[in-house]
Amino acid sequence: MAKWLVRFCLHLLTRLSFVGSLPNVQSHQGLLVVANHQSLLDGIILWAYLPESPLFVIHQQVADSIRMRFILRACDYVVVESQNPTSMKAVIKALRSGRVVVLFPEGRVTNTGALMKVYDGANWLIKHAKVPIFPVYLDGLAWSYFGALSKDQPRFLRPSVTVYWLPLITIQDPIHGDAAALLKQMMVDARSRAGLWLSVYRAAKRWGVFRQLVEDGDGNRWSYWRLLWQGLVLRGLWHDLPATEKVGILLPNRPLTLATLLGVWSTGRSAALLNITAGAAGIAAACEVAGIKRVVSSRAFLAAINASALPDAMTQVEWLWLEDVKPTWQDKKIALLTLLAPSSLPTVMPDDEAVVLFTSGSEGKPKGVSLSHDNILANVAQTCAVLDFSPADKFFIALPLFHSFGLTVGALLPLLQGIPLLLFTSPLHVKVIPELIYDRNCTVLFGSSSFLSQWGRSASHFDFHRLRYVIAGAEKLQPAVRELWLDKFAILIFEGYGVTETAPVIAVNTRHANQIGTVGQLVPALKATLVPVEGLSEGGRLHVAGLNVMRGYYLADAPTKLSPVPSLIGAPWYDTGDLAKLEDNGMLRILGRQKRFAKVGGEMVSLALTEQLAYLLDNAGQHGAVAVPDVYKGERIVLVTTNAQLDRTQLASQAKAAAVPEIVLPKAFVVVEALPLLGSGKLDLVALTNLAMQS
Repeated sequence: MAKWLVRFCLHLLTRLSFVGSLPNVQSHQGLLVVANHQSLLDGIILWAYLPESPLFVIHQQVADSIRMRFILRACDYVVVESQNPTSMKAVIKALRSGRVVVLFPEGRVTNTGALMKVYDGANWLIKHAKVPIFPVYLDGLAWSYFGALSKDQPRFLRPSVTVYWLPLITIQDPIHGDAAALLKQMMVDARSRAGLWLSVYRAAKRWGVFRQLVEDGDGNRWSYWRLLWQGLVLRGLWHDLPATEKVGILLPNRPLTLATLLGVWSTGRSAALLNITAGAAGIAAACEVAGIKRVVSSRAFLAAINASALPDAMTQVEWLWLEDVKPTWQDKKIALLTLLAPSSLPTVMPDDEAVVLFTSGSEGKPKGVSLSHDNILANVAQTCAVLDFSPADKFFIALPLFHSFGLTVGALLPLLQGIPLLLFTSPLHVKVIPELIYDRNCTVLFGSSSFLSQWGRSASHFDFHRLRYVIAGAEKLQPAVRELWLDKFAILIFEGYGVTETAPVIAVNTRHANQIGTVGQLVPALKATLVPVEGLSEGGRLHVAGLNVMRGYYLADAPTKLSPVPSLIGAPWYDTGDLAKLEDNGMLRILGRQKRFAKVGGEMVSLALTEQLAYLLDNAGQHGAVAVPDVYKGERIVLVTTNAQLDRTQLASQAKAAAVPEIVLPKAFVVVEALPLLGSGKLDLVALTNLAMQS
């Protein structure tokens, strides 16, 4: 059959487009094409558009399939077996003879929409091919009727399909030899390069503009269309601001907040998400640092949280109220025309600033973290490359949107991937949240260790029966919390790690790679290095470099001016300030924040280890350790706890049983009713230290 006829049929079946360019095959003596596998059309597309006549590497089970026999008659192929890597020798021979060979490392069509298991034979072939590799990423075919997804996944008669011809990889590339790592890297390389508004708009076209996507605790549902349209209607609030000025946003976890964000991005401006738990002084300091002159908020929201006096305490900014928005017929018409022809919107470059998030976090004056559109889009792609989320899932998000975990992973990832999302206003409603998760059939839950502990204790045994993924971040996952969820709900919590400055995900445990006590492997397209620390016997200070590392800081001593990314070893590395160890299997073990270590008599002592001993004795209480100055030892450890019965003798016995040195034991105790927490669920270390200094 002529290739032109196959191409014509493919364009009838799909809305096919291509990104990138094909290599010059004649200039290479053999070429290995590596592609992901989303549908039965994958091989046909590659046969129709690749130059010459490629040789396909086919799994034995695929070759035995009745429906594949007709397709295979039209192409050259070689059959391999997953249990016999040496069956790849015929493929090596073909490559060395100068052929173009196509390999699907997953061996089978995905039934989740995400990447599947990779077989050893694929790794062996990539490692021994000794020819350039041509990565090809196919996106969109999984949701066609030629895919293999379950019936609860959306299907499209004529899906939007993009084929990414990615740059050649030479045999010297360090990723060479690991097919799984290569596929994940391809998924990140094939991410959207548009701004966030346009990326959400394209997602709406792909998944259906009237798809009911975002839901609130009251049961109100918003479609893509309503989110985008409402955001465009709100543009009048900031249309007269200079294009470079940031728009402050002080709103709760509601669909309207997402619409407001989209509205800001549609004008090419960046949004500064303010933390309501910081109080008037903290919010005012954040506005000064980032040069925010207008703040979008809601009178009803401030009244609901008893903060109606906030505007009177912050007269240095202009307050814009959502309740005052009265769109005219002309406003609505312009919004509609913009949705029909988005080319009229300002052009946004990938490196342009998208959001400013504020993090002191728990340690001092607010810092404004500047994240670009591509920082966020890259981190969404990095996360999706290692976690098999799909439109059949439903996210539950109670983490605040002013926190990067809640914003990027909790809200923007589902918007970009067509995943339904339940936004809830506060993580503190510990009795309501389990009931909502049960009632709304949520399958994915994110939270900090503190919040997961509270939700788990208040839930009944059946409330979380639909949960497929529970992922902990923002703080160290306490062993007692992991055991609670495993014993009570038979759910394994996957622990991850990130910082606001990396948008935020750095590493996460997954079904493919999970090791308790670590935070998992690094996400693709991210590198890490450890800088030695005096007094630390293993590991070092963690630095990372990659697509998701921030643009820079807005600092109190240089307001509105973007300061460079901090590093002990220079660009492009970012200094996380955390101490870590990289295991031989690639797992990252976080030892603690360097500021969360006490230097006792010249030796680095982990405050997290002190806290862990306390939790082993009382996993129902709250415990936080801090270091305060000491005349004789340099620093001493103080434990702030809700348990008045804890004493040094008990902790010493627990330390002995756990083979932990006595140097980690606290010298003093401070008993409180509750530990001070930030809005994200992390310990407020400034307030905690102030309590300890009083001991």
